[in-house]
Amino acid sequence: MIELNSNNILIDTSPDLRQQLYNSKITNIDAVFYTHIHSDHTAGINDLRAISLINDNKIIPAFTPAEMQHEMLNNYKYIFSGDKNYDSFMTINDIEKDFTFNDINVQTF
Repeated sequence: MIELNSNNILIDTSPDLRQQLYNSKITNIDAVFYTHIHSDHTAGINDLRAISLINDNKIIPAFTPAEMQHEMLNNYKYIFSGDKNYDSFMTINDIEKDFTFNDINVQTF
């Protein structure tokens, strides 16, 4: 996780994310930047629902490479689009080579 200008930016969501957040006493995430689709980088995404709920149903933006968006949307449709009584709590966005998030300039490679 990167804390910068009062923003908590998480890099990937590992399977042990819940424990990592608990151990670090992190209760807010402002964005998640994903590196690639492997489950050791994405499987903890469900644990962000608790972060959303304790922050007044905050919608957390996820930034992903274009080539991983289709699979993320297929695997975690309920997170991004909701399902029945399950409200969405994240959005999916393109991670570009150079972009800005909350006045933070981001360069990827």
